[in-house]
Parts: sequence; structure tokens; C-alpha cells
Amino acid sequence: MKSISVVAKSIGSCSTETLGIATTFTMKTLSIIAAILAATTLGCSATNIRVRNDSNLDFKDVIVGDKKYGDIKHGQATEYQPWNQAYRYAFVSLLAASKPKKIQPIDFVGEKFLGEGKFTYVLTIKDDRLQIHAEQDAK
Repeated sequence: MKSISVVAKSIGSCSTETLGIATTFTMKTLSIIAAILAATTLGCSATNIRVRNDSNLDFKDVIVGDKKYGDIKHGQATEYQPWNQAYRYAFVSLLAASKPKKIQPIDFVGEKFLGEGKFTYVLTIKDDRLQIHAEQDAK
């Protein structure tokens, strides 16, 4: 409504017919903007990722991608966090048994985005090496 009164004030001594056109135009403009915003929001892919520790050790200071997931006890999973883009693997940094562990991807050439939905990055340690893979969660 504020924009309508601004239009009316800026029109000044216009006839009621002109004021009606300006009001209609403003309401149509607002409706179009609202429709575009709604369509854009609904059309966005939402990728939500949590991290699960499938090792026999507790993890401390877990960072995956650029997200801080904190400490994760063995067998536990974190809350979901939103991601703009995610692949089936990611950068990981953590402490396991007081030892720093890291996965440093070189690039994602040829990889496809996980896409919309809920996913879990599963972290394991095999032969003293940190490993990661993504699983799609039920909706």
C-alpha cells in the first residue's frame, strides 16, 4: 500500500482516471514481482547435507566443504546443513584419535551435482585413511 500512496503523491493533480491507471499498474507490478519471487524460490534446488561418522573413533572439529559440523561421535550423524553445490565427495578436515585427517579433492571435473534432496556424507577410516562417500536419504 505504501507504494500506491507514493504513486498518488507523485501524480499530484492527475485525474482519478490517471490515478486508477497508476494504482492498477503498481498493483500489477507488485503481483508480477511476487509471482517471480515465488517461482524462483520454489524452483531452487535445495541440497541439504549431514555427516555421519561410520568409524570406530570419535571425530573432532569436523569441516566438510566450507561447513563446520563440529564433533561427531562414532556411529552418530549431524544435523542437515544447506549447500549450494555438492558432489559425491568433498573436502574434509578433522581430528581422529588426536591425529589430523584430511581429504583434499584436486578438482570436480566430470562430476555431477548431487542435486535437490537430503544427503549424508559418510565418513570412515580404512587402513588409517579417511574416506568419504555420499548417500541419498529418504525424503
